[in-house]
Amino acid sequence: MHIFLSAAAASAVGAVVVAAAAAREQRRTAAAAAAAAAAAAAAAAAAGTATAAAAKEAHKDHYYTHPQLQQQQQQQQQQQKQQQQHHHQQQQHHQQQHHHHHCHHLQQQQQQQQQQQQQQQQQQQQQQQQQQHHHQHQHQHQQQQQQHHNQQQQQQQQQQQQQQQEQQQQQQQRKHTQRPLVYPSTVSAATTTAAAATEAAATASLSAAAASSAAAPPPSLPPPPATAAATAAATATAAATAAPQPPPPSASTSAAAATAAAAAAGAAGYFTFMCSLLQIL
Repeated sequence: MHIFLSAAAASAVGAVVVAAAAAREQRRTAAAAAAAAAAAAAAAAAAGTATAAAAKEAHKDHYYTHPQLQQQQQQQQQQQKQQQQHHHQQQQHHQQQHHHHHCHHLQQQQQQQQQQQQQQQQQQQQQQQQQQHHHQHQHQHQQQQQQHHNQQQQQQQQQQQQQQQEQQQQQQQRKHTQRPLVYPSTVSAATTTAAAATEAAATASLSAAAASSAAAPPPSLPPPPATAAATAAATATAAATAAPQPPPPSASTSAAAATAAAAAAGAAGYFTFMCSLLQIL
């Protein structure tokens, strides 16, 4: 009887030990450890129940008569309770370890995520700085090119202006070297001659007008007052001018004189213009 009870208790203890060893080997998986612990507890409970039932059936008559059996049963029950408590404590310890491991794993994950975010932010800042530096370098290069282009254009414009000025100076020098020398006395004499020719042409024009009016037949009707006054003034001027001269010439002579006077006036005007231009130059 004692041997049977000892074997049952040893089997129960072995089951608990095996379950504890399995639980120790599987610390990282809390679910497997809990399942193994529950299975071990169920096996221990089943073994205890079977042992108690077998003892009751085998020693029904001596169940209440032998005090040693009662003590053994009480000791077995106490051992089972202690084993259950120990198993429960181990389960709690495993759960605490699993929770701690899970929290530590979560902390590691959070730290890794924070490190990754910091690295990404640093990379983004570096990229932004590189882009800004590249943009500034491009802008400065473009400004330098534009300034260089503007300077080249200004230099070209200055060179063109200098060339134009040089060409104008050369043309003026050529004009000064090619034109004939005109002295002030010659210019004044030519001006006096042109003025005299102009006055002679005007006098000839007045004489021709007076001659043509005198040669024309008188009209049958009296002329208008304006025409009569103009004719009288022209006649008086012609008479005052041509008093010491011979009688008026014919119509052909008057036309020839008017043509000559006009030609003389044109020549005098052209000569005066050329003299003025030479003085300006």
